[in-house]
Amino acid sequence: MHYAKELTIGKRKCGLSLLRLKNIADDFNGRNLDFCICLGDIITSVQDFNTDTDNIKAVAEGFCDFKMPHHIILGNHDLEAMSKSDYYIAFGKNPLRSYYSFALKDTKFIVLDANFNEDNSDYCKGNYNWTESYINAEQFNWLENELNLSIEENIIIFTHQNLDYRLSNGKLDACVAKNYNEVEKLLEKSNKKIKVFQGHYHNGDNQVIGGIEYITLKALCVGDDINYIPRLIVSIEDEISISHMDY
Repeated sequence: MHYAKELTIGKRKCGLSLLRLKNIADDFNGRNLDFCICLGDIITSVQDFNTDTDNIKAVAEGFCDFKMPHHIILGNHDLEAMSKSDYYIAFGKNPLRSYYSFALKDTKFIVLDANFNEDNSDYCKGNYNWTESYINAEQFNWLENELNLSIEENIIIFTHQNLDYRLSNGKLDACVAKNYNEVEKLLEKSNKKIKVFQGHYHNGDNQVIGGIEYITLKALCVGDDINYIPRLIVSIEDEISISHMDY
């Protein structure tokens, strides 16, 4: 989303994000959806705690328009002026931790958090280089157990930072988590039916690696057209399918 009141940075029209969020709510409310999820970076930080808090609260109020449960993933921009707990307090959520799972209709949904430094410390108040993100060791072990113990064959992964190998100018793309390869291998060896939905990379992308589809949604903040609302609808019967996509 990258919301920030009245802020424009190049092609990022951050002040329009709430209008676009309202358009998504109107669209989603006309469908019979079980829940919705935002893949991180709900704000563009202005490096001021109070202003960032106010912007997060404005987005949280926007999510009240959705007539379904909603989930929010942490993004690197959300943590430039605050801690993860500060963020959740501002949004009005109180999760046990920043990564978790839940099951619905014979599918397991896994929410990941790659906002960690190489030493396993949390991203907190800008103490990080956004180009160096990691799934921390504790979370990696937790994910392995989640996959091994899952009775559900269909698995959907949600993450902000990307987990699929992609190059940019001959180097690993900065939007890809540094330990992506370990996570990729873990997903592949599970032999589950897995799709990964991710944000962070504003241009969007879609590729299949090791039999797993990685779908990266475009950024909501780009351009002047408030009707530009990248989103997708996932349907699950025996297989995971995308019934509507604009990403």
